Amino acid sequence: MGKKKIVFLEEGRGIGGAETVLMGLLRYLDKSCFEPLVILSCKSNFYTVLREESPGIRTVFLKTPSFMSTSWEVGNRRIPNPFAVFYNLPLIIIKAFRVSSYLNGKGIFTIQTNDMYAHIYGGIAGKIINTPCIWWFQDIPSKFFLLGLGRFFLNFLGLLLPQKIIVISQAVKSSFSPLLNTKISLVTLGIDPERLESTGKEGKLKKKMGFSDSDIIVGMASRLVPWKGHEIFLESVSLLSKRNTNLKFLIVGGTTFGRANYLDRLKKISAKLGIAEKVVFTDFVYKVADMLSVIDILVHASIRPEPFGLDIVEAMFLGKVVVASDTGAPREIIDDDKDGILFKPADTVALAEILQRLLDLPQKCIELGENAKIKAKEKFTAERFAKDFEKVIKMSEVKS
Repeated sequence: MGKKKIVFLEEGRGIGGAETVLMGLLRYLDKSCFEPLVILSCKSNFYTVLREESPGIRTVFLKTPSFMSTSWEVGNRRIPNPFAVFYNLPLIIIKAFRVSSYLNGKGIFTIQTNDMYAHIYGGIAGKIINTPCIWWFQDIPSKFFLLGLGRFFLNFLGLLLPQKIIVISQAVKSSFSPLLNTKISLVTLGIDPERLESTGKEGKLKKKMGFSDSDIIVGMASRLVPWKGHEIFLESVSLLSKRNTNLKFLIVGGTTFGRANYLDRLKKISAKLGIAEKVVFTDFVYKVADMLSVIDILVHASIRPEPFGLDIVEAMFLGKVVVASDTGAPREIIDDDKDGILFKPADTVALAEILQRLLDLPQKCIELGENAKIKAKEKFTAERFAKDFEKVIKMSEVKS
């Protein structure tokens, strides 16, 4: 029996947590059993990094227009974009026929979809060529998705299009109706340890960014979109700045999936809060080990339910203290006050108090970091994730 051909269908607009995990999965997938093919709609830094990190993985670029966002962001508020439905629906059909036309006759075992719209057009493409589709669901749909009807349509299409749905957390699973429970498998994400191998240059990096050896660095490592809570972070740490003169702040992340002017907004907020000279902003970094090594305490400050929180697990893997917003998946990853600390979402005072407590108790930080590292290496590796993913694929073969 030959290798099973699996198609990974991805828009490819840039690199976020989902794309990072996909590259780890491709590294550890059993190539003696499976032959992966990645299909992208856009050429971005994801395409470049994928070719560099996985040169043996066949990658195909099927150029099609990008989807329009279903909402506009005004400050921290999101309002529906009614034009998106009329633009995106025809584009879904176009992409479905483009993908099905390319894959037809190639003996594809399954189509695995990796983002919201790919789930829809990939599922339709699968129906056209009679090939099973598996949704790898890594999002919690916004209430504005498809003008507020997104979750209804998501569940309706979930009954019709995929053979299986892989969810990455209980928080994501909660988006689906219990009617879909027989289709759903929970497979928590894993990280590629090779991505977190230090080059030993973190000391030089720290100095290059203007930090001294005596500085304590509190940071974030999330893409720059309002719901990730960067403004909450800045407001909280500003409350600590005067009392802790050696406290500095690092924000790592790009605006690939956000608004290009959001970085400017955050810099203006930093200046208004009087901490601009203490905050360093850096762009997205794929091999993030050295950057995370600079950080002493990592904050994950999402203000709406987080599907997973890859930065949480990456920091835990490196033995860092993590303080995370208690909404969505972080509560599934962190045992509060044992291997990390949870705080009430969007509560700037609560976050500031927790950070100050950690600054006052360095031994507590060591204990939390050690426990976090043990858990991350036991539960959240890409190798473990790949094996669990393969089990779902094989289960779907038995049921088909």
